[in-house]
Amino acid sequence: MIDEKTLMYMEEYGGSFVRELAYLYRLADTENKRRLEECFHDIFERYKNFGKEEDKKQLEEIPKIPPVWYIYRCDKCGCEFSLPIIFTPKFCPRCGEKLEVSK
Repeated sequence: MIDEKTLMYMEEYGGSFVRELAYLYRLADTENKRRLEECFHDIFERYKNFGKEEDKKQLEEIPKIPPVWYIYRCDKCGCEFSLPIIFTPKFCPRCGEKLEVSK
């Protein structure tokens, strides 16, 4: 299991892919966490050992691009939730109704 400190470093100092990976890891169940750790072992290890000031200083010089989020609304049940752009649900997780993207 990846510890909270590692995920926080990924979200704070990682690029858009690394930030989204941390987000996905938080959402994943135990089996999918294991799969993510297996596939992206090198990235998790880099941020796990990320306490050195020179690492932080070097990464702070790289401009960060914030993730784009969409707000999804369901006309049928009224639920509303937001997800990063990499997720594109087609149906409401609550009632199954087709979703519309709003800005």
